[in-house]
Order: sequence, then structure tokens, then C-alpha cells
Amino acid sequence: MGHVKKIIGGSWSHRIVLIVAICIYLGTLMINPEVAKSSAEISLKEIQKLAIPIVMAMFLGGLVKNLITRESVSKLFGTSEPREVLTAGAVGSILPPCPFTAYPVIKGFKDTGMRFPALMTMLVTSTVVEGPQIFAGIVILGTAIEGARILFAFLASLIVAYIFLIYTRRRRLSTSRG
Repeated sequence: MGHVKKIIGGSWSHRIVLIVAICIYLGTLMINPEVAKSSAEISLKEIQKLAIPIVMAMFLGGLVKNLITRESVSKLFGTSEPREVLTAGAVGSILPPCPFTAYPVIKGFKDTGMRFPALMTMLVTSTVVEGPQIFAGIVILGTAIEGARILFAFLASLIVAYIFLIYTRRRRLSTSRG
């Protein structure tokens, strides 16, 4: 990979984020240079604080991703789509909400052949249920409110999964007929 690709990213999604960020900073710099300078300083301080935890989260996510095998996924998730979706919801809900950890793990499941409805369920529950934040929610909001949040978040994730299940089954039926 060339130096330019390392800087601007290997995919268009990386490039778009970079271009938008640069445009926002350039626009702010033209409108209010002091705000742009102050924002850059604050951002650099945040990078210093977060660099090590983010890098470690990425290494942990990569490690877990490489530990996921087709056999372990088959054993855990089974072969039926409904079981796969329910298990994906449970696994997604205990993943850390940090995308630097959760996304490599979820990609590991995807790479083993996890079906689309289960993959979407895991993505949704990893960001909606957020198991590690339960304790903070209990302390700050109380057990009843946090319990209701978890219940509704998990049910919403399962509803989304069910919609994906129906969608993929209908697509399979329509492509097998046509």
C-alpha cells in the first residue's frame, strides 16, 4: 500500500470521512480561525488520551476475530436461522459498545459465514443494548429504568432481526422461483 493510500484510506468511506472533516475544518478556519485553532488543540489532546485505549481495543478485537472459527460459530449459533438470530442478539448485547473492539469481532463472525439477519442483529444489539454500560445505567438511572431500557433495546433488536429474517427468506423464495 502506497503512502498516499495509507493517509487517505483504502476505501471511499475512509476518504469521504477525511474529506468532510477537512472541509469542516477549512470552513471553520475561514469563518472563525480562533475556533478552528482551539478545536484542533482540543482534538489533539483527546487523541493523546484515547490513542492507547483505542489501539488496545483494536488489538483485542483483532485477537478475538482470529479466535473465531467456523466450527465454534456453528456450535454456538446452530444451523437454524431463528436460533442464529437469537444467539447473535445475545452475543451482540455483551460486546463492548466500542466499535474498535466490536466491529472486528462482528466482522470475524461475518467472515465465518454468518447469515445477514444474524449479522444485523449482532450489529444492532452491540450498539443498542451495550452490556458494559448496564452498571452505569443502574447507578445513575436506577434498576427499574435500566432494566426497562435493556428489555426494550433487546426486544427492538429482535424485532429488527425478525424483519431481516422475513426479508431474506422472501428474497430467497423470489430468486428460487424466478
